[in-house]
Amino acid sequence: MRLPGPRGSQRVQSSLGILLILAACGGDDTSGPGRADRIVFTPDHPAIGQGLDLQLHAKLVDASNTAVAGAITFASADTALATVSETGRLHAVGPAGSVFIRATGAGITDSVSVAISQRLVELRVTPESLVLNRFFTAQLTVEGLDFQGNVVPVPVAVGFYSSNGSVISVDSSGAIAAHGLSGRVAIIASAGAVTGASRIQVTQIPDTLIVDQPRIVLAPGGTAPFSAAVLDLHGDTIGGAPIVYQPGGGAPFTVAASGQITAGAIVDSGTLTVSSGALIRSIPVVVDTTPQGGSLVKAIHFLEACWGAAISSNGQALVSTGASNRFWFGTMQDLNLTTPVNLPDSSYGVTINHAQTRGYIATDGRVAVADMANQTRLGDLPPFGGGIRFAVAVSNDDQHLYVGTDGGIYDIDLSTGKAVDSLVSARVEFLAIDPAQQRLFASVTGIGVEEILLGATMSVGRTFTVASPQGLAVSPDGAELYVTSNTANDLEVWNLTTGLRSRQIDIGAPGFGVATSRYRIAVTLPSGYVKLIARSSKAVLATVFVGGEPALTAWEATGSVLLVSNRQGSVQYVR
Repeated sequence: MRLPGPRGSQRVQSSLGILLILAACGGDDTSGPGRADRIVFTPDHPAIGQGLDLQLHAKLVDASNTAVAGAITFASADTALATVSETGRLHAVGPAGSVFIRATGAGITDSVSVAISQRLVELRVTPESLVLNRFFTAQLTVEGLDFQGNVVPVPVAVGFYSSNGSVISVDSSGAIAAHGLSGRVAIIASAGAVTGASRIQVTQIPDTLIVDQPRIVLAPGGTAPFSAAVLDLHGDTIGGAPIVYQPGGGAPFTVAASGQITAGAIVDSGTLTVSSGALIRSIPVVVDTTPQGGSLVKAIHFLEACWGAAISSNGQALVSTGASNRFWFGTMQDLNLTTPVNLPDSSYGVTINHAQTRGYIATDGRVAVADMANQTRLGDLPPFGGGIRFAVAVSNDDQHLYVGTDGGIYDIDLSTGKAVDSLVSARVEFLAIDPAQQRLFASVTGIGVEEILLGATMSVGRTFTVASPQGLAVSPDGAELYVTSNTANDLEVWNLTTGLRSRQIDIGAPGFGVATSRYRIAVTLPSGYVKLIARSSKAVLATVFVGGEPALTAWEATGSVLLVSNRQGSVQYVR
């Protein structure tokens, strides 16, 4: 049997030739089927908002777009814009822009561009915090902020919400209004799911420090209560406001934390300093052997007849000067009148409101209005009725002014300055408000003293029979009415509970003006005297000669000093 050598050798050579041909034709090409050609990303155009995360996916594919197995890792071209984990978890760090994310696998690297957009993440409400006085208003504004605090447009309408509408309300424009309550409130602004807030504290902002006595007079060793209060911008009392009482160096008295003052044994004077935060008042304190009064302490002489007198609780004074067509401002602290203001006609009665901001002066044909703080005339109330305006009185809530004229009484609404009611009667030269009740008393020529009930309209209540009534005053507790007469030598005392005359005090001659403090009644006699009468006992404490023709009077708040206007051209101060 023969070996097939040559034929087998030929087959081997043929196989090697085939392999060489395959090699020459690229049998080892890596781009062929089953071999990685590129990397495909999902999503292929990725986008993300600032600060958010996104999962990127990538796969190896061959030239025919068929997936090829193989591991892929990721890297960020700019980590200041975005970071990415090896598995493709992308996080937009903050800035807006675009960043390339590289994927590497099977020796291939490809990139995809990721767009990072601004994203509204917060509403900034301005002001962010605010202290607001009760009944005041303010305006809030809103800006949109992106992830890095940059301002961006707000794509939807902004809504507003108050966490406590009874303290602060807010409208759709962001205008806020504080009401009568104090408290802390959050005003929330929202645009979709994005919110912001303003923290607001509604409180009473201290504005004025008032005292119950602008000047204090004590006997040696005597004591007296003293109090002060802090008012807000609306003139309302701030409850619990801290108040400090401090005597000046070498003062002849001591003062307790409550304000109680105790005089020393030496006749002298000093100063009491009252403070609450930045608000400070200085109060003169006199230690004297005759604190009940009975002495003329000062006189100011004018070339003009003085008529009306009024003193506010903080010691501001107004005096009208009759036919001289002007009035004067002054203070009780220095017992002086310093600022004259001209008027177009003769002036008569004056009054000051309880807030101590406005004075009102009755004249022949108008009611002039004074700014007490700036000591100026603001102008006049609008015309009403006719005739001469003799007397003025302010309601206890400062909302109405009552004017006595030679034809009756008018009710002026001070919010508008217009007359809203009237009572037609005879000549009314004197008025007195009851500090305890809603009523007014009027001296009506030929009739007596009428009780005017105050409400939505004025109406006449009781009539007190007094012949030719002149000046009148109501006790601070509203219990008694004091009236002088042009034809009798008595001061009449009427019990306002029973409506009966309870006492007639002999004053020696017909009286004119009447003023009352907590403890004393003052009556002027046109013959040149002032009678000081104890309210409790009705005893005449002193008869003070002031000369001339004293007219109307007013007590300062403590009842220590009496201001007397004199028709013979002077003003006197009586203690």
